[in-house]
Amino acid sequence: MDLIKDLFKGDKVIWIIFLFLCLISIVEVFSAASTLTYKSGDHWGPITQHSVILMVGVCIVVLVHNIPCKYFRVLPFFLLPISAVLLIFVMGMGLITGDRVNGAARWMTFFGIQFQPSELAKMAVIIVTAFILSKFQEEDNANPKAFKYIMWITGVVFILIAPENGSTAALLKYAIRHEGKEFIVATESGILHEMQKACPEKTFIPAPPDDSTCACNECNYMRLITLEKLYNTLKYEWPEIVVDAEVAEKAVKPIHRMLEISEKLGL
Repeated sequence: MDLIKDLFKGDKVIWIIFLFLCLISIVEVFSAASTLTYKSGDHWGPITQHSVILMVGVCIVVLVHNIPCKYFRVLPFFLLPISAVLLIFVMGMGLITGDRVNGAARWMTFFGIQFQPSELAKMAVIIVTAFILSKFQEEDNANPKAFKYIMWITGVVFILIAPENGSTAALLKYAIRHEGKEFIVATESGILHEMQKACPEKTFIPAPPDDSTCACNECNYMRLITLEKLYNTLKYEWPEIVVDAEVAEKAVKPIHRMLEISEKLGL
């Protein structure tokens, strides 16, 4: 009992809220993944995966919580520069390669784990802000210089993060201000909800249309593709479909035709 008190020391209300949100997240994952689990047949896969990640996260939170605060003072000196470099890196790679994850170009993979450097930068800003306020704390309140430094650092990080959502914000602003009543939206479908909420009197048509047979931006079949399935496909060549030689010969023709078109267009 004393060990538990030592591990979960601090404000009990915050710990209760934290654990409560963890439980809610399991319910949310179960609800969000219901359609995919029904189609794939693996009903407990997403819940099990999320629960394992959640337990690992709780252990990390408890571990970090028990580290003395003095050791966090060194974080601002390398966390902020690293996050800034990563933001510039993914910005350049996104423009050069066009790689995207769920419509976003600011992702990178580290040892098989996908993450957005912008999230690291946000955490860095919070830590740096706390560090500056503690350093410039006076008897009555914080030194006015602290606010100046915080604004400079926050502004730089904001400039690096802003392009990630800049195009989406521009589309939303255009839809609100334009006098038209119907718009064709050729981007990730996530913005449609924001547009409809901001302009309920206008009609927004997704391009491609909201049809699982052809909508590349909202394809229910592509959502069934997992890293495990890709791994098995690349290593074991699963699943294998065997057809008659005559059918296979005909099926190859459109593939060669597509490659010829791509070559002519220089793609």
